[in-house]
Amino acid sequence: MTECTANKSANGDACHHKTNDRKPGRNGYVKNRFHLQRQQLQKSCYPNEKASCNGGLYSRLSLESFEETPMFVAVLTYMGYGILTIFGYLRDFLREWKVEKCHIAREREEQKDFVPLYQDFENFYTRNLYMRIRDSWNRPICSVPGAKMDLVERVSHDYNWTFNYTGNVVKDVINLGSYNYLGFAENSGPCADASADMTLKYGVGVGSTRQEMGNLDKHEELEQLVARFLGVESSMVFGMGFATNSMNIPALTGKGCLILSDELNHTSLVLGARLSGSTIRVFKHNNMQSLEKLLREAIVHGQPRTHRPWKKILIVVEGIYSMEGSIVRLPEVIALKKRYKAYLYLDEAHSIGALGPHGRGVLDYFGLDPQDVDILMGTFTKSFGGAGGYIGGRKDLIEYLRAQSHSAAYATSMSPPVAQQIIASMKCIMGEDGTTIGRERIQQLAENTTYFRSSLREMGFIIYGNKDSPVVPMMLYMPAKIGAFGREMLKRNIGVVVVGFPATPIIESRARFCVSAAHTRDMLDTALSAISEVGDLLQVKYSQHRSSSSLGSAFNESGYEQAQSRTPSRGAHHGAEVFQEHNHVQSAWSTLRRHKRRWRHQQSLGFLPKPEPEEVARPFVLDRLPDLTGLELNAQNPNIQVTIEVVDQPRTENEMEPAKGRGDQPLSPETWLGNRKLFWPLFWGYSDSEEDGTGRVSVEDSAEDYALEYDDEESALSGVGGDWDRQWSKGWDTKGTYEENKEEWSAWSPCSVSCGQGDQKRTRSCGYSCTATETRTCDVQQCPDESNAVTELIPYETENGTEIFNAEVDSCEKWLNCKSDFLQRYLQQVLTELPSCPCTFPSEVAYGMVDIFDEPLRKQYRWTDASSQKERLDVYRPTARFCARSLLAADSGTLAAQQCCYDDRMRLITRGKGAGTPDFISTEFSPELHFKVDVLPWILCKGDWTRFHVARPPNNGLHCTENPHQDIFMNELEEAREY
Repeated sequence: MTECTANKSANGDACHHKTNDRKPGRNGYVKNRFHLQRQQLQKSCYPNEKASCNGGLYSRLSLESFEETPMFVAVLTYMGYGILTIFGYLRDFLREWKVEKCHIAREREEQKDFVPLYQDFENFYTRNLYMRIRDSWNRPICSVPGAKMDLVERVSHDYNWTFNYTGNVVKDVINLGSYNYLGFAENSGPCADASADMTLKYGVGVGSTRQEMGNLDKHEELEQLVARFLGVESSMVFGMGFATNSMNIPALTGKGCLILSDELNHTSLVLGARLSGSTIRVFKHNNMQSLEKLLREAIVHGQPRTHRPWKKILIVVEGIYSMEGSIVRLPEVIALKKRYKAYLYLDEAHSIGALGPHGRGVLDYFGLDPQDVDILMGTFTKSFGGAGGYIGGRKDLIEYLRAQSHSAAYATSMSPPVAQQIIASMKCIMGEDGTTIGRERIQQLAENTTYFRSSLREMGFIIYGNKDSPVVPMMLYMPAKIGAFGREMLKRNIGVVVVGFPATPIIESRARFCVSAAHTRDMLDTALSAISEVGDLLQVKYSQHRSSSSLGSAFNESGYEQAQSRTPSRGAHHGAEVFQEHNHVQSAWSTLRRHKRRWRHQQSLGFLPKPEPEEVARPFVLDRLPDLTGLELNAQNPNIQVTIEVVDQPRTENEMEPAKGRGDQPLSPETWLGNRKLFWPLFWGYSDSEEDGTGRVSVEDSAEDYALEYDDEESALSGVGGDWDRQWSKGWDTKGTYEENKEEWSAWSPCSVSCGQGDQKRTRSCGYSCTATETRTCDVQQCPDESNAVTELIPYETENGTEIFNAEVDSCEKWLNCKSDFLQRYLQQVLTELPSCPCTFPSEVAYGMVDIFDEPLRKQYRWTDASSQKERLDVYRPTARFCARSLLAADSGTLAAQQCCYDDRMRLITRGKGAGTPDFISTEFSPELHFKVDVLPWILCKGDWTRFHVARPPNNGLHCTENPHQDIFMNELEEAREY
């Protein structure tokens, strides 16, 4: 009953990938295989889940769970295998000396000098580890493998070396191991009746190949039906699913070709790739960065030694990975395939029939065009209750395979009753039989899947795979628990599949459940109760993120109907609530930890007054921010334009030494800008000596903390307007000590640059406008005016004007005294010469750049994808899903950038214009940020109080009618504040 294939032996990195280039900790968090996923989607996920939604490629949210192996469990698992290995060698020693009887076949005496037919370690593993749990495999079934089945009882009296059949039958065992996703493995009903009739007419076998006398009219009918079902030009069917891969890949590639294969691909794909003679390179499972890296290397370097271009590059992936339960990130694979001009081979053995609102597999699940996949492969053994496989694609491809495929030329044709079973079940799925049975089974499978997965998570088990995958791996880890779990479940009349090494990594043994539409809710509840009981008995409830919510809501049938906006079923609805609850708990814990660290440090320096207990509990409150009533916040969606800081990972350097004798500097607004009372310490850095030995926050934490730090540094504002100065100065005459050996930006940092190199640094004390202009003014002896507004855009090393940034005078104060027309001209260029944001995300931008005609401005603008982690999209939470960017360049510098961000339905939600840096990194969007970077910096560095109540033009006059409703937008802002 249990699958144990050798194709899943992966290296240690297979299931322990980095999260955002960070090594995963043994804290029960996620093993993230998806580097392009977005943190802002986590509000509806478990902490051990990741959401795949990149660059506008996804029309639906795709959640996958890969919780980290607990350290204690991993250590015990390795110890268990170590002990078994030691005792195995001891038993081999005893067998050699005839102390223990050897039950396995051995060479005859005259064969002692022969080369062994098998590898020694494989034989050692079979003798000493596999034999201990051999009874969990190969159990004989004596009924239809439907939702329930009958097993032949067998016993062993020599520790699983041999089995004796008792003659008894174990009746009505709930089947959680067979690939019967839609329940068509049955001996009654229209499909079975049609197959029986076909047996009477054609017989069981054909007795020839397709190219000779074995081509029946039913084969032709089946191929036409498959092509219509898949939405391709033509298709070809084969009598064996394994051979469909292993015998056809050699016909598609050969010497001089490159195959890029997922490391967890099925053995049939691996064998076919090896038989082809092509060069094979393996990328990490579902890791698009790894795949893209291999594609780039293949194109740049070509073939080994000769460096000639590859004849063809073939990407090979599966729809659902049968041992992990994960779903291929097909939209991103297709985007990479198109970008690098490679071919794509998609194996939908497990996904066809089991995924998508119409049962058409991964393409249907993601709402993609079948024409984007060059070779569509699938099998009829899982969802159709038959046997064999198919390949679909262009007509010329299929005609080529008919002539060149080894399977077509040498294999016997598909059995006629099997072909009729497939035809009948496929027509049922398509609704061409005049019933809704197929549609109902697809919906039932989706409901059962979400219910079963969410229930196991609630019980505390570690579950792998995608939330919509009917393949449900449950982690057991330890070798002793593999056989014990299977035996205990069988005692409770539940038939399950248990899997161990070498089919899985050595410490990731598991039970693999296959959910079927034929399972009733009572069957699932009975199985779940037994699984929970055995889990408690064997102590395999390892998850650190179990839920306490109940399963009470009904399945929404209309939800699965729409691929772009699906409302989940009973279990899925509940799962979303569970995900959100857990994410809020983890986010709150992480936020409080950061707040505690930051506030403790600022209090120790005297920057902040001791807060009341209530304030500590609520470190981020909207009502303490500046009064935003006059800023027309309701117009922000999406017409507000946000001028945002643009710093590409600024390199830290020791601060300039302040003037001698300055010592502790009063940080009041009066001192900083003379008689002008302004809130200036908006951009303080912080460090915590308790974080590590250096007194600085770790690099891993700093990037994660930046967005929260950025929000909270302004949260102490109490009002804006008539009494703003008075309210602000009250209780805030604090002092801070400058520490030269610290690399963090201190509160008294002047704007610092290295003008000869053109470097640009973020300054805490100056605000953004100073930052955005300093590299264009630091090398001039006097502030640029109208006459040199253009020539001074690029600094010159020959002119040393850095006196403007000396330690005696704050650069923003100096800039205020310049009264330069250059800044106005420059900002006019920034505000008027950038394109309008498209109302919907331009999908052609994904993974590249494209020129788009701007209707309001009547000209072409070049846009690039800005959705990756490098553009800091994660801090746009919770609304933004993907972004596009257009740059305004002059000579060797970038004057400005227009950043447009969109929600998960690709609707424009916010725009931002950044000024004057070579690289652009966005920050989060919120009403607080609007005041922080759209109003306050202008007051600070330009002295332009008139802008305080001035609204900017909405998107160059372009109005987007399909934007999210204002109520939705404000609710999401409220969620962001709580998050």
